[in-house]
Amino acid sequence: DLTRLLIASLSTVVQPLLGTLGILFFILYVATLGLGQSVLEYMVQHQAELTKDHPVVETYGTPWRTMVTLLAACSGGADWIAILRPIRDVSSWLVPFFIVTVVLVIFGLANLLTSMLTDRVIRHTQTQERLFISEAWVEHQGAVNRLRELFMERGQLDDGHMHVKHGIRVLKNDEGKRILKRLGVSQIGRASCRERV
Repeated sequence: DLTRLLIASLSTVVQPLLGTLGILFFILYVATLGLGQSVLEYMVQHQAELTKDHPVVETYGTPWRTMVTLLAACSGGADWIAILRPIRDVSSWLVPFFIVTVVLVIFGLANLLTSMLTDRVIRHTQTQERLFISEAWVEHQGAVNRLRELFMERGQLDDGHMHVKHGIRVLKNDEGKRILKRLGVSQIGRASCRERV
């Protein structure tokens, strides 16, 4: 039952996951623009001393490298101290900006994703339960209606009433047994018949 729930919930999880990833990349893109502007100015001013191996160029040299660096910091794929050293060379004001961005992504989006996924799974489960109850109710009502029709067809009615022995006879035939089985009744006797009818 739990496996069925997980598989059924997978489809409801995809939309919030993609939405959260979209927000994540938007935040990283905006942060990249902010960091990239300062890094670009630094690189223009220090062109002569910067090489391809320089930490600023290596981690923040292009917008894609900056986004990958921020993503690595957010996902735990890189050490914060190693990533912050080149930023400190550019400007000490960028360190708080970097930290706020990473904390916002880690705690804000992680909690948002968790709450969205949990909400979707709960709603999906409730919807499935309602559908199951509705289907069971429809099946039950269909069986009760067919039982009424069966009594009217085969029973001997006097002013809408039937004698118990005629009712038991109707219930003991094959169709009556099938209907009672659908209703969850396993045995037919005089007492159970009076209770049911």
